Amino acid sequence: MRQILYQQEPRQLPELTAEDMDRHETILRAVKIHRLQESTRRRDEREAKFSAMEKAYAALEKLDPRLFEEACKMEANITFPRQMRVPTETPPTKIWDYLDTDKK
Repeated sequence: MRQILYQQEPRQLPELTAEDMDRHETILRAVKIHRLQESTRRRDEREAKFSAMEKAYAALEKLDPRLFEEACKMEANITFPRQMRVPTETPPTKIWDYLDTDKK
């Protein structure tokens, strides 16, 4: 198995100088900061959406309690409909016959 995976000897990583290591660590810190900022942005966005949803629920509850109850009602055994056909970009298996004169 090893002979198949490694037909050639694996390359050795080049020796990094102190400047290269500093650059590498700086890039890693920048990536970490970027990921933290993205995570914070996504969290803030989720919190804003949830807050807007709560305000909408409160307004609906004040406006029409019956609609509010219907909106909050949990339906039992919700499953994805198996009959639904998934859209694909491949042609159908049965090709349209343009010469078929036997119309039903």
